[in-house]
Amino acid sequence: MDNISLEHTAPPLPQRALSELCRLLRLACRWALPLLLALAEGGRAATSLDSLSNRTSVAPPGSLDYVILDSETTSGHSNIQAQASFTMDNPTGAAVRTNVLQFRVINAATGNPHPIYDFGNTTTNLNYTYNITNRLSFLGATPQTLSTNAFIRPAAWMDQFTPFYIECTMFTNGIVVNQRATPPANYYHFTNTVSGDDAYNVRLNFTNAAWSRTYAVQTILGQNTFQVSAGYEVRRWDDFNAAISAASIPIVFNYTLRDAGGNTVPLVTSSQTFHDSVTNYLLDVLQYPTFQTGQHTLDIQPAAQLDSVTKTYYLTVTLAHINNPVTGQVLTANTQQTVALELLHFNGNLSFGAINTTMTSLGGSPPTNAPSGSIIQTTLPSVGGLVTANQAGIFTAANLVVNLDSLGNPVVTSGSATLLSANDSLAQVNFQRSGTLSSAGASGNITLNLPTGFGYRLNDMNSQVLQSTIQFSNPPLTPALIPTFDLTYSPGGTIYAVEEDKPVWLVSDHITWHVNTGTFDIPPTGAGAICVRASRFAFLNSVSNLLVDPPAMGDKRSNDKYWLALTGANPGTTVQPDLASNALLTANFTFGPGDYRSHFPYNLEVQWSGTGVMNVTNDLAQGGALQAAAPISVSYTRDCPDCGGGGAGLATLTLIPSNNVFNFTLDGGLIALGGTASAINLQWGFISAVSDYA
Repeated sequence: MDNISLEHTAPPLPQRALSELCRLLRLACRWALPLLLALAEGGRAATSLDSLSNRTSVAPPGSLDYVILDSETTSGHSNIQAQASFTMDNPTGAAVRTNVLQFRVINAATGNPHPIYDFGNTTTNLNYTYNITNRLSFLGATPQTLSTNAFIRPAAWMDQFTPFYIECTMFTNGIVVNQRATPPANYYHFTNTVSGDDAYNVRLNFTNAAWSRTYAVQTILGQNTFQVSAGYEVRRWDDFNAAISAASIPIVFNYTLRDAGGNTVPLVTSSQTFHDSVTNYLLDVLQYPTFQTGQHTLDIQPAAQLDSVTKTYYLTVTLAHINNPVTGQVLTANTQQTVALELLHFNGNLSFGAINTTMTSLGGSPPTNAPSGSIIQTTLPSVGGLVTANQAGIFTAANLVVNLDSLGNPVVTSGSATLLSANDSLAQVNFQRSGTLSSAGASGNITLNLPTGFGYRLNDMNSQVLQSTIQFSNPPLTPALIPTFDLTYSPGGTIYAVEEDKPVWLVSDHITWHVNTGTFDIPPTGAGAICVRASRFAFLNSVSNLLVDPPAMGDKRSNDKYWLALTGANPGTTVQPDLASNALLTANFTFGPGDYRSHFPYNLEVQWSGTGVMNVTNDLAQGGALQAAAPISVSYTRDCPDCGGGGAGLATLTLIPSNNVFNFTLDGGLIALGGTASAINLQWGFISAVSDYA
């Protein structure tokens, strides 16, 4: 071989660079020497860690959920199980090779090793490693691929919400060959080892929370809350030495409502507890922890009005459960948060123009549209309620378009509601009402019930069968659902009205209902007033010749026949109800001259030649009289047939009315004060045997 000489012509290195070069050379020697020794041990034998897999038990079978059961030390379920596959190449001949597989369980969130026991699962070491030493015998120069299983027992509880991965490092002669790791995974670690302890031994996993109802109406029970659907998983490993049975597990949801700015909204309640029936374990050839999914609806009721127009809201929910009914131990699981959404918070009012109502039912979900200015326009698919100022006014509606403001007030802008038929009253006047509500307000059909004892006929007096109701079509209504103004019934013909206390047809062309006072005006027209029985008396007289006793039967004796002299009524005729809704008449009737024969005392002739007037107030004749009253002669018998006497005959008294007037009593009778035409002794009971009176 030729000698080769190299001449280094580079300038001397600076002192700092020279020091760094020396440090690197020392480091290279430190690692290279063991590697050279390893190569010298067996020619070119090479080792590599090919793969690492997680073989931990899952439950339920077929799932991806790793479980660790501290109570199951004999089945392997108490361990994290990993399988490492590696290859060794031996190009020389027969030899014995060694390597070390060092396992660690790493917290993926922090990067720190989780406490585990070393090989044998009895003690831990400072580095929390699980070490397996492999000694391999080679018969020839043939590569070998082998697998080693690790049964790693945690030395501390593993939180199911913290992901962990298994790390395996291969060493040969203390030198790191290579390293593998499994993907991070979550573990459900049940640390209970005593069957029949007090705890339920449950692990929860909160999987989702989403708004399921984004509207609430404060006045509708059962719909006065927003709703969130909460989904979760339940796992239980308990009483593993007993038969399968179920327990009622208290599942607790704690939640906070915030606006998008993070401001907390006070709630009527911030927690709800449900009870789920969960068995103690699952049997599928072997025993596994029970697994089941759950879902509950959370009712979220704000303690104050939400601003639906300018704000959105989200709910933060934390899942927990009471794990030990004896000690009250509560285990908190994880937290979920809904998205921030627009929540339609109706305060319960619903305005139809000037008519304020209260919602009592709502079907369907109002759509959450984008705000427009200071309102959100939405639709009430099916709504019912009552009028605030008159709760007898019940309505139903469909597809009402409303503008909802930030105070929770919806105002109807399109559509109408139907007012259900209802009985109502005002000032003791009863009526039935139906109608509609719209953005213009309220209007309705009114069926008015006249006060009891007051009725009318149209265009004839041929019958005493009366109508007691009046129909008013579609008058506007006030917020209290009463007519906005007084209503007039004007049918276009002659009205013959009667108030039962006086036998008079009240003749008019219209009746006006003064709504607020409950009075009815019947202004006189035409004849003004006609005696109800005038036609009956005239008919009786016209057929008197057909009667058995024409003089006696053709002229009916009656104390009220002075009404035959009725000539009319002055303006001011009204009817109003009393507290029991009975009619009370107020009128001023006029009379002409007249005469008739009375019923009691029987057959007296009552006659006056002047005019008269009767002032009626609330059914009582408070004043008035018949003028130019004639004397009244009254005959009576003086005999006493039952006493065995007779022969005295009749005697007649002639009464002279004072001031020549017949006054009216309160109930409409006639009364006159005065004296007899001449002095006379009143005698009766004549006994003929003694020619004297009893």
